[in-house]
Amino acid sequence: MQSRGNCKPNLVIYNTIINSLCKDSLLQQPMDLFSAMKTKGIQPDVVTYNTLVRGFYNSGCREEAKGVLTEMLKSNIAPTVETYSMLVDMFCKDGNVKEAQATLQLMTHKGVTPNIFIHCLMACAKVHGWVRQWHYLQIWRTKVLSLLRYCHLQYPYGQLV
Repeated sequence: MQSRGNCKPNLVIYNTIINSLCKDSLLQQPMDLFSAMKTKGIQPDVVTYNTLVRGFYNSGCREEAKGVLTEMLKSNIAPTVETYSMLVDMFCKDGNVKEAQATLQLMTHKGVTPNIFIHCLMACAKVHGWVRQWHYLQIWRTKVLSLLRYCHLQYPYGQLV
């Protein structure tokens, strides 16, 4: 990406273009742009990494998604509640509930409070029989019951987006 005059691409511009390319499953271009931005001294943030992880994951490139996540952690970029939500969502959609549970436990261990989206995902996973060990969510029993009602209202046929 080139700058003209006083207009120079910043992190927001890079993130926007990377997001668009990932949504179009053009995965080499966002990685090239990712490398170029770092070369130009623009440090990726958690949004950049989340976008790349989601892009690779949605395109079926699970190992590449893990690699980007690993690079994020090595770069001392702390995962946010959005990062953890994205990971729990991906694991639940793959039916990999053990990973979703481990992510939820790691999240709470790191002091990040789960948001309503994570609670809803895990509650819906329970309703659909994906979760056999339910004890870790008993802590949030009251929240889960209200989330089940919320999920039923939002997804009356038990389907997540």
